[in-house]
Amino acid sequence: MKKKNIVRILLLAILFAILMFVNAVLQNAWYSYLILALCFAFTVYAPRILRQKKRVLCVLSWVLFAVMLTSALTVCRSDRQVSFVANAYRSYKRMESHVYNAVTGAGLGRNAEGKSSESYDFSCWTPPKGYDQAEIYLPEARGYLLKKENGNHDKVVYYIHGGSYVVKYRRWYNDITLRFSVAAGDSDVFALDYRTAPEDVYPCALLDAVDGYEYLLSQGYEPKNIIVAGDSAGGGLSTALTMYLRDNGYPMFSKLVLSSPWLDLSQSGRSYTENATDDVLFGAFQEEMLPRPVRIPYYAGDGDLTDPYISPVYGTFEDFPSTFILAGSDEIFLSDSQTAYEKLSKSGCEVKYLEKHGMWHCYFVTFPWCRESAEAWELVQDFILG
Repeated sequence: MKKKNIVRILLLAILFAILMFVNAVLQNAWYSYLILALCFAFTVYAPRILRQKKRVLCVLSWVLFAVMLTSALTVCRSDRQVSFVANAYRSYKRMESHVYNAVTGAGLGRNAEGKSSESYDFSCWTPPKGYDQAEIYLPEARGYLLKKENGNHDKVVYYIHGGSYVVKYRRWYNDITLRFSVAAGDSDVFALDYRTAPEDVYPCALLDAVDGYEYLLSQGYEPKNIIVAGDSAGGGLSTALTMYLRDNGYPMFSKLVLSSPWLDLSQSGRSYTENATDDVLFGAFQEEMLPRPVRIPYYAGDGDLTDPYISPVYGTFEDFPSTFILAGSDEIFLSDSQTAYEKLSKSGCEVKYLEKHGMWHCYFVTFPWCRESAEAWELVQDFILG
């Protein structure tokens, strides 16, 4: 085969991949197929233009092609309320998740559940210039204290990571701690690396969270200067920690930030069914293909799934600190956030709630590069500093 033909085949393959991505971003709308047809028609016509060796005409043709694709992505989105970047990401994740589900019949990531998660290597990450991070040993767990030079060392964000209670602390969580430090006015951030299931089930993670809080108090941080923040399972653990501190007479911290908290391990809320095909991370191509339960609650062990320290949504929310709950409208765990917001409101606690249209689970901590995430981080900063 001639070299020229090989190059042409490779270029067509690349173009085909781009066009398939366009189709995914447009979510298989009727006009996406029209755009595909126009683009392929261009690929047929392009060689004739190139053979004419008219540089200006060639350049104009490729510019027209690029403008056509960009316009299609920008103007023809099926949901104009979602930013271009967020729409591209969620469409890619939907395609990835749904294809995996359609082929295997399982949810993406379910094959990793029930297996031991690798322990975090503290030496694998070097803080950016101007920051220092120390490894702290708790009675049964570890923590990582991040400080900025000339920062606010009187205030600390106590960050508790997610991962369905089966994923240990990972390197990329450090990016989240950096963002929380900035959002809290260059404050310190203490990230908890708690014990995880299936080896260590309830109440191990909760006791580790209590140990972490006691450590912060022992270091001289005043409760009024402590902010607790958690995402997903970390949001559920943060809420369980709040209930435990309240029930056992601990001095209460000042503010609580919850990102898409997993508060119901029994998974009984409406959204676990209603958002089955909308959720781009844990959803399915068809509702009947969604694995049940969506996430296996290994952390509960032999415990009662309605125990408030396991599933805080079943508990009471009286005497909670000022709380900010953020969730995405398309996520399966949405009803957990909605129920917590309703209970906090009825209990008379100060609570703020943001449900972002078209967003997925923990969108602003896992994908901070879109407009919606930037807006969420600004609101988190206003809440922490307000």
